[in-house]
Amino acid sequence: MCYGSIMNIFTRPIQLNEALENNKVAVIYGVRQVGKTTLVKKFLSTYKNKNDYFTGDDLEFAEAISMCSLEIFRKMFSDPSLIVIDEALKIENIGRAVKLIGDNMDDIKVILTGSSSFDLANKTGESLTGRKIILTLYPVPQKEILRGTSQFHLEKDLPEYLIYGSYPAVLTAETYTQKGEKLRELVNSYLIKDLLAFNLVKSSKPIRDLLKLLAFQIGGEVSLNELASNLEIDKNTGALLY
Repeated sequence: MCYGSIMNIFTRPIQLNEALENNKVAVIYGVRQVGKTTLVKKFLSTYKNKNDYFTGDDLEFAEAISMCSLEIFRKMFSDPSLIVIDEALKIENIGRAVKLIGDNMDDIKVILTGSSSFDLANKTGESLTGRKIILTLYPVPQKEILRGTSQFHLEKDLPEYLIYGSYPAVLTAETYTQKGEKLRELVNSYLIKDLLAFNLVKSSKPIRDLLKLLAFQIGGEVSLNELASNLEIDKNTGALLY
């Protein structure tokens, strides 16, 4: 693969301009480390109107916006046409807060992103019904990879993509050892955590066992009864049988 040029593909083709509407919220869903923050920062670098970028990791900002005070909002967001809130899931009352902004501050656009799509969906779903435009960011697809390499190299490297996937961090790793390390880090530090965000999932072991079973059945018919039997869990609830 042409590693030098592959970095150029991570502008991602989601057209944020088309998704932005006054007094509505563009919500970017996607699993961890898929490139959401990179996407919005790249977009803001070319956005011509006034904008403000915030993050839920900023405790002072998170506390202020969670108060859901219109008076505070008018001081925080004096005249931007666009507000971007990264890691929005870390902010209490984020759905209610953004609804208040959209309903009372004219000509303002909002983008929300978050590392855990499950949490972000739960925190914004009801409050922003009818007010949000959902964008989903996936790992890099083959047609984007083709922008940084040739059709010949794309086909030659297909086994690599099938084994290691196409997360940005994995794609840009230069050796198979580095790719394996990045992939293990993603699984252990991020993806399993997202799955454990479901209240009914208490342990990572059944998840890992399920992934192994599914990997061995790629291209074949999957039986829920067989999976449940091998994992020793209830087919309907996922609860452990023993």
